[in-house]
Amino acid sequence: VVPLQVASADTALAPLGYGLADLLLADLARSRRITVVERVRSDALLRELSLDAAGGVDSVSAARVGRLLGARRLVVGAIAPDVAAAPAAPAPPARTLRIDARIADVETGAVERGLAATAPIDRILDAQKALAFRVFDLLRVALSPAERAAIARRPTRDLGALLAFS
Repeated sequence: VVPLQVASADTALAPLGYGLADLLLADLARSRRITVVERVRSDALLRELSLDAAGGVDSVSAARVGRLLGARRLVVGAIAPDVAAAPAAPAPPARTLRIDARIADVETGAVERGLAATAPIDRILDAQKALAFRVFDLLRVALSPAERAAIARRPTRDLGALLAFS
């Protein structure tokens, strides 16, 4: 899992690209059937390739980055305001964000269909957890009840704490 691109001019959201990717990585690591690449290793490679400053890894560069990391699959994605949830009335509800992800198969270069999850910003961890379960489903990884419960747990419900972590 590489940092998610943040498709928003709102600089307050920029840290979520790292934080949500890190939480997704932690959730995927809860399954005994998946081996994840350490965040430190992937961040070092991205800096070396100058992809971090250039906007991150996308579906085009994912296969190359995955090969260099020694990974079989790479999860890439983005966070953006959900335009479908944009209010028609002048008084907006809580801002809604959408997390989009794709899984690139490093060996074949194929990119799996997109996965998405949407939630109000104050419940963005709901979207991250939903996305994690969709990744497991797409990879056909059966989770034990204990793994499923561990993944469903939220580290916080406080948006400020999530942004500070991110």
